[in-house]
This record gives sequence, C-alpha cells and structure tokens, in this order.
Amino acid sequence: MDFERLRSLKNIRMSDETKNRIICNCEREIKTTEECRMKRKFKKLPALIAAIAVCSCTSVAVLASNGKLEGFFEDIKRWDGAVTGTRYNQADDEIDVTAKTDENELRVSARIITLDSPPYFGLDEYSIKSYRILDKDSKVVKKGEVAEKKAPDKDEVQFRIDISELESGSYTLEISSFIGYKKADQPLDINGTWKCSFEY
Repeated sequence: MDFERLRSLKNIRMSDETKNRIICNCEREIKTTEECRMKRKFKKLPALIAAIAVCSCTSVAVLASNGKLEGFFEDIKRWDGAVTGTRYNQADDEIDVTAKTDENELRVSARIITLDSPPYFGLDEYSIKSYRILDKDSKVVKKGEVAEKKAPDKDEVQFRIDISELESGSYTLEISSFIGYKKADQPLDINGTWKCSFEY
C-alpha cells in the first residue's frame, strides 16, 4: 500500500454539504449493523425465556411438593477458574439443631433428617465450622468453631460448647456452617442457617 498517497488524502478539502452527507451515510450504516445484531440476539430470546420458565416451574413444583428448599452442591473456584473443591449449600431443612445447657456447657444436637441422601450418606464425622451466640439484644457475645470431630449416633451428632464466661440470661445459638468428613475425601462444608434459643 502506498502510504505517501494515503497521507496526501489529509489535504483533500470538502464542502460542508459533502462532509454532512458522508457522516449521514456512516450513521445509517452503523444503525443498520446494530439493528441486524439486535435481531440476532432477540431470535435467541424466546428460547431463553422458555428455559427460565421451565426452571421456575421446576422450583415451584419442588416447593409445592414438600414445602422445603433442597440443598445443592457448588464448586469452589480459584481466581483463574480452576475448581479446588466442593461445598454444599442451603442445608437448612436437612439438619435439625437443638441446644440445652448442662452446667457450664451448651449441648448441641444436630439431627440429620436426610441421612440416606447425599451429601450425608457416607460421611463419618462432623464438626461445627462457624457458630455465634447472641444475647437478648442480638449482640454477639461468643463466636467460634467446634473443631473436635464427632461421629453420628444413628442420625444425631452431639457437640459441646463451653459457655462458662456467659452471664445468666436468654441466648440464641446461630450456626452457619458444619463440616462433614469422609475417609480419603476432602472435608465438605455444609452451609445453611440454624438457630435455636436457650436459657443459661
């Protein structure tokens, strides 16, 4: 390509009418290109809406059938998209948590309702990854984990939390995550929200 000839085009002079005509033609071409692109996008839209409707209907059907939301597995991804593990979310309705005081300890009972279903089937031990204790004003007075692994007795796992530093009163235990363990497998975070009240 002759770059010298291209540079010489800078010196071409045009009337305002010619400039306006060129600008109008360019704008018309851009508008036509954009319209074609939008038409291609909207052709796919009905299929997308149908897929969303099917998913919504399925979710409503699940809720209608048992009145509960079911848990689901989720990949844990590194910053570059590589999968480094798995977690289990929305397990609220699959574990029933109760608590009662025994002198200076809080005895926490986690009853696994869906013991024969994934992810609980085959898990050998459990621990509490994250808990909080709130006072009657919803102020956090204690938080932490129960790192000691406990094996279930049938469908129930028992944990103990030291509450000797608490004053007498009404409290709420709030658990946000358990950990499930299985031999030769990576520990599995089981996430949800479990709350129960107790008196000390």
